[in-house]
Amino acid sequence: MKRIFIVFSIIVATFSFAQQKGKDYSQIMKSKNIYEIDAFLRDAHPDDPRRKILKDKLIEMITKYIQYSSPDDQSVPILEEKLVLLKERGSTKMNYEEMNASIKQRQITYYKNQLALIESGQYAEMREETQKKLKRSENELRRMDISNEFYDGLTGKSKKNLSFKEREAAADAAEKKLTNNNIATKQDPEAEEFRKLMNDSPEEHKKKTVGLLNKLFDNDSKSKDVVVMIENKSNCNMIMRIDGGDTKYNLPILAQKENSIVLTKGKYTFKSIICGSEYTSDKSVDKNLVITLKNN
Repeated sequence: MKRIFIVFSIIVATFSFAQQKGKDYSQIMKSKNIYEIDAFLRDAHPDDPRRKILKDKLIEMITKYIQYSSPDDQSVPILEEKLVLLKERGSTKMNYEEMNASIKQRQITYYKNQLALIESGQYAEMREETQKKLKRSENELRRMDISNEFYDGLTGKSKKNLSFKEREAAADAAEKKLTNNNIATKQDPEAEEFRKLMNDSPEEHKKKTVGLLNKLFDNDSKSKDVVVMIENKSNCNMIMRIDGGDTKYNLPILAQKENSIVLTKGKYTFKSIICGSEYTSDKSVDKNLVITLKNN
């Protein structure tokens, strides 16, 4: 079974790799890893002579990474924030209040962008394209269990010697033969449900987005509601099932994306299947929350 790495935090983001006290930094001067150097600067003594050299090196590395990154790189906003902090102080280490404000601002920016997409009409186009991609993924998954023997029997030559069109035709024929013989092909049991959950209208999405923004701007400490953000850092789509006893929610999150929900303060069970592995956790939710999940 694949290992699932879970990061749970009350208003805490996963801005760096988890570090433990006493980690060996003896080879840190040779490191070319942004997150390893960042961790050293956060942990090292203020008088450590390596700090100045590695801080300058880290600023240069992050600047180059951002410069050459793709437009949809999810790590860029986090690295941009690191860069600002490094130019102001000795490391990216933040106290609770600073991290709280950072998470909140990141959520606000995300949902403002979502609202802009809805208002411009782009959300409807993106929704339609997402549905097409999900449907294609379902079809491809069903084909994965079609063995080379079927290709050999249907075409007289092995799969690796077929052209793309021949493979497609053979796959169609093999899948039909499997279905006619009641032999189940590989399927994701949650795929259809996920696609339906992702099929909210622009009006529904706008209502949800406005509601989340209002909660994020609400600074009333007596509020009974909190915002829970789920970050899906895995390569698989997932459904986070949230059970509060009388209330149940199913929140879809695309691979390498995030999604949020407003919950009433209380105790909840969070369940999900991530790339075939199960995640279950009981949480007492009384503050805004970020849950980050990724598979390795």
